[in-house]
Amino acid sequence: SAGHTQPDFFIFRGENYEEDPFSFLRPSSQNAEPNPMPFPILLTVLSTFPSSIEHKKIRYRNWSREIDAILWCTYPGSVFQVLEIVNWARNVGVRVHASGHRRSWVPLAVHKNDTDVILISTQYLTSMKVISNTTGDSSFWVEPGIFMEDLLKRLEEDSLTVSVIPSIGRITLGGALAISAHSTGVPITGEILQPGHTYGSLSNLIIGFTAVVYDQDLDMYTVKRLHRSDPDSSAIITNRSGRSFITNLTLRAGPLQWYECLSITNIPAHELFALSVPKTLTGILEGTGRLEAIWFVHSQYPWLKIWNLTDMKPRSSREVTSPNNYPFANMTKLQSSAWTKMYGRFRAEIINRSLTVERTKDIWGTGRNTFLLEVEVRVTGLDHPEHVLIKNSTTPAFSSLNPVRERPDWDVGIFFSVLTTHGTPGMYDFYRELEEFYFRNFNSNWSTVRPEWCKGWGYTNNDGWSNETILKNLKTLGKFSGWDEAFKVLQSYDPFGVFSGSSTNMFLKLDNNTSAPQILPNLEWATDTMFKVSETQ
Repeated sequence: SAGHTQPDFFIFRGENYEEDPFSFLRPSSQNAEPNPMPFPILLTVLSTFPSSIEHKKIRYRNWSREIDAILWCTYPGSVFQVLEIVNWARNVGVRVHASGHRRSWVPLAVHKNDTDVILISTQYLTSMKVISNTTGDSSFWVEPGIFMEDLLKRLEEDSLTVSVIPSIGRITLGGALAISAHSTGVPITGEILQPGHTYGSLSNLIIGFTAVVYDQDLDMYTVKRLHRSDPDSSAIITNRSGRSFITNLTLRAGPLQWYECLSITNIPAHELFALSVPKTLTGILEGTGRLEAIWFVHSQYPWLKIWNLTDMKPRSSREVTSPNNYPFANMTKLQSSAWTKMYGRFRAEIINRSLTVERTKDIWGTGRNTFLLEVEVRVTGLDHPEHVLIKNSTTPAFSSLNPVRERPDWDVGIFFSVLTTHGTPGMYDFYRELEEFYFRNFNSNWSTVRPEWCKGWGYTNNDGWSNETILKNLKTLGKFSGWDEAFKVLQSYDPFGVFSGSSTNMFLKLDNNTSAPQILPNLEWATDTMFKVSETQ
C-alpha cells in the first residue's frame, strides 16, 4: 500500500484541539481554515433530530489532513440511540457514517465531495466484558468505540490477549475491523499456534456481532445478530466501504504472550533486501516469524525489528511495561515536503543513536508493550477461519488477507507502506508509477496484488482512490473470494443507502463490475447457533 502522511499536530482530543505550532512549514493552502460545507438542507432536517441525543457541528480532519470539513456529528450512548439516528436519517433522506478516531488516509467515512453526511461517533460505545478466560475457549464482548490499547490492557488483566496487534494503539476497534487491521507474524518451523490466536487479520477473530440492518417486515432499520458461521457475516466482518454499522461484537482471545523485540541497524540495505546472502529478510523471517523493516530514503542502513516469542525475559533485554517505546520514531512533526531527502538520512541516524541512548535495542514485554509503533513493512499469515475455533466459520470477504481459493499454496501476505509528506512535488506521479509497477510485476501466477484499504491506492497523477482502471478491475486483479456474494448482502441489509455516500460510491465501482478487460499491460487476469450475550452488556 502507498500512503502519505502529514505532520500530526492537529490532534483530536474529545472536543478540544491542539493547534499546529509548526504551521510555517506548510504551504498556505494547508494552513487555511476549511470552507464550511453547504448545510441549508441539513439545518432544516436537523430540526426534527431526536433532542435526547447529543449532536453538534465539528471540524472533521482525517489523519493525512486531505479531508478537512465542517460536519454534523451525533454521539449515541446506546444501540437504541444508534437505531433512532439511522431510522431518522432514512425518513428525512440523509446519510450516516460511523466515525472513530480518524486514523486513516482513505476517505471511508467522509469524502471531500460529501455535503449531506452526518457522522455517528462511537465515542461513548466503549463497553467491554471478558466472557471466558478458559484456555481454548476464551472470548470477550466489546463495543466498537474502544481504543485498541485499552482493549489490550483490559485483556491483560485476565492474562489474555489477541495476537493481531496493529502498530497504533489509538485507533478504535471498529476502525481496525473495517480495514482488516493486521500485525506481523508467520509460523516458523515447529511453532504451534496457541488456541485463540491467528496469523491473519483482526477480523479473523470475530465470533459474532450485532449489526444495524433493514428489516422488510418491520419496514425499519433494526439490529440483527450474526454468528461467524452465518454466510452473511462474511460481508460485514471486514467492512471496508462503511456500508453497515456494528454495535457490538464477540471476539476470540488467546493466552497472554511475551515477546523480545530486537532492533538491528547494522545490516546494509543491499544485503538485507538481497536474494541469497545470509542476512536477508527471508532468512531472518524463517528464524523469527515476526519482523518489520523500515528503510529511510537516502539512508544506507534500514531499521530492522524482529520479535521472538518467549515467556522468559532474556538477560540482555530490558523489560517494558507500557507501549510506544520509540518516541523518536514519530518525527514526522519536523518534516515538510521541502526536506524529504535530508529528512531520510537525518531520521535514520537519530533512530540509530536513540535506540542506544534510550536502551530500546532489546526490549521484552507483552504484545501491547512491544508492537505499538509505526509500520513500514510487515509479513503476516492469511485469514484462515479455523483459527477462530468455530465450526463452519466464514472468511472475511473484503479482507486484504482473504485466501485465494484457487491457490491454497499462497500462504503469506506482505504489506508495503511507502510514506512521504503530502505536498512533496511529484508525489502522485510517483505513487501511480509505483502502483503500476506492483501490478505489472507481482500480479502473476505466483502472487497477487491488493490494496491495504486504509492507505493510499488507485492513484492518478492528481489524486488517490480515483484511478478508474484500478477501481473497475481491482476485484479481479486481487483474486478476492466471495466478493460478489458479499456485496449483495450489503445491498440487501441497506437497500435505502442510508450508509452510502461518495466514499462508498468509490467502492461501488469495484463492486458493480463483474468483468475485467485487460487494460493494464502484462497482467494475468483470474478468471444457526447464536452467541449468548445480553444486549444490556
